Amino acid sequence: MSSPSKLTRKEKIAIQKDSGQKPMKELLKAEVQQRPVRLWLGVLLAIAGFLFFSNTLNHGYVMDDYGLIKENSQTRKGSAAIGEIFKSSYRYGMNTADYVTYRPLSKAMFAVEWGIAPGKAALGHWINVILFALSCFALFHFLSRLFKGNLLIPFITTLLFAVHPIHTEVVANIKSRDEIVAFFLIILSCNSLLTYSQSRKTLALFTGLLLYFISLFAKESTITFLAIFPLMYFVFTDADRSQYVKTLLPAFLLSLLYLGIRKSVLGSHGDIKILMADNSLVGIDGFFNQRLNAIAIIGMYLKLFVLPFPLMSDASYNQIPPLPLSSWKIWVPFVILAGGFVYSLLRLKKKDPVSFGILFFIITFSITSNVFILIGTNYAERLLYLPSLGIFLSLAILLDCLFESESTTVVRSISSFFKSNLKPVSIILFISAVLATQTYARNKDWSSNSTLYRSDAKKANNSAHMLFYLANYLSTDSYQLTLSDSAEIKKANEEAIRILTRAIKIYPSYADAYESRGYIYYKNKQPDLAEQDYLMALKFNPAHPIVLNHLGGLYFDREKYDLAKENFEKSTRFGPTYAQPWNNLASVYGMYGEKEKQLMEEDPTNAEKHAAQAKAYFEQAIGYFKKSIEADAEFAEAYRLMSVTYRNLGDQINGDKYETLARSIKSKVGQAK
Repeated sequence: MSSPSKLTRKEKIAIQKDSGQKPMKELLKAEVQQRPVRLWLGVLLAIAGFLFFSNTLNHGYVMDDYGLIKENSQTRKGSAAIGEIFKSSYRYGMNTADYVTYRPLSKAMFAVEWGIAPGKAALGHWINVILFALSCFALFHFLSRLFKGNLLIPFITTLLFAVHPIHTEVVANIKSRDEIVAFFLIILSCNSLLTYSQSRKTLALFTGLLLYFISLFAKESTITFLAIFPLMYFVFTDADRSQYVKTLLPAFLLSLLYLGIRKSVLGSHGDIKILMADNSLVGIDGFFNQRLNAIAIIGMYLKLFVLPFPLMSDASYNQIPPLPLSSWKIWVPFVILAGGFVYSLLRLKKKDPVSFGILFFIITFSITSNVFILIGTNYAERLLYLPSLGIFLSLAILLDCLFESESTTVVRSISSFFKSNLKPVSIILFISAVLATQTYARNKDWSSNSTLYRSDAKKANNSAHMLFYLANYLSTDSYQLTLSDSAEIKKANEEAIRILTRAIKIYPSYADAYESRGYIYYKNKQPDLAEQDYLMALKFNPAHPIVLNHLGGLYFDREKYDLAKENFEKSTRFGPTYAQPWNNLASVYGMYGEKEKQLMEEDPTNAEKHAAQAKAYFEQAIGYFKKSIEADAEFAEAYRLMSVTYRNLGDQINGDKYETLARSIKSKVGQAK
């Protein structure tokens, strides 16, 4: 049998014409001709993305912004903390341990921003919105290259991405910078790898792989692009086997390197327990029951793409109660997902871009969907930020097919683009206007904790978490300082207690709710009720550092110093970066020292012994005060008490030094607020 002869150039061109594809030279020429149009359409879409979220620019810190930015002792160190951030977990600097998340890139950005404008949330919001706008520009540019001259599909996809209210949580919440940065970097990575597939330039390959590696440090979910990269090559390019290998092998090795770094930072802690209060699926018996209920929640997500209402920042236990296996809410999304998956596999050989869009959604959503592995939440709209691109892309392709737009026509001006696509563009602009109205309105909910929690507690009134957030806010000093008098403060505390009691009724094992209610009782001068709640909280979470610290404080007030010491020590063990228990533990030793000073007068025959013991206790207190300051360099109270302790030791120089530092830090923190 004779070997097959090579095709001539004319034969290749003829085959490309028959298949509807243009020769590469013609494609490159068309791309050059369309650059001005692509540029200005991209700019228009970026401006749209900026404008639709412009009413978030003057918002404050909201929800997780406090734990990761405003109240995070590590972030508040500013640029000096960058090295430390890359060596620690995402939530390091909070009052809780974190063994599961490592996202240093966005947190390093927060630290830099804090150093530039401490306590000013506006800077973070500006950066979020600008990065989102740049992402829209990059997305349109990439898709217009991917679809080889068809500008309608990229335009519709990017416009839907820019205006859809499902992205409100990501753009309006500074904390979700991890989603924005990861998306931006991975789109730039795909664009560079697309260039490599066309030109074989090593620089483009290196750039694409580097951007992919960096994106992992923004959010680990971009690791799913190990499957997206070959899928992109297969559907949209003529990349050969060597290009697949040269892309995927180093990408795989870089992923292993990232996972190795992540493990070295977070350590090995076995199976991390997921609380039912965070993810209601944990409370469902049976693997398949859990996963089918997870599919029902995906159905809720899919509905939001069409009808984005209601939007909720939280829908954890028990806002979405378990469904029986006979429920249509399970089987309708199951059939949709299974049908989409089967369609994609059947059409993939034909390089159908719709199959790419469907698989893009399934693959990028796989690790956060709760179908394959359970994560720390059962519902979060921010999780759809990256996967939504697959949905919007599929819808754009279907709309393009519906109107049979002339994708091979080279558009040389913006006006000709709109004229040649008048019907589909008119429809998508109308849809976008409706969506943008909802986005703009939802943005307002994210302006503060007050607006968000009050709004979402009405929509998620069976979520123990959501009720806890609202009650916790009502009992904060920052909120109560805005109230007119003590009667209003009392009313706010009573409302918070009622809300927390309801949260506990929904979820009787909710340790955080007991802790919060106990603290309100403590502030209300009801120590017995506070102690009961603290003990209940420890029953369900014995390693809760905040509860242990509060319980220790209650015993300290009762002058039960040994019990106080025991609880403070446990608190520092479970929350080593929590400054308050270190400070309180130092205060216990300070009281021990004061007691020994008193005994010097009461027992003069052993005065020397008591003096030595007092000195030892005060020196131990100094050591713990230093640990408190190490945990939070802006904790003014630790400096003030250390000043007092140094004076007890007769060290007036250090006493004056730390008193001055206490005043300086108190003034600095006050200005940041």
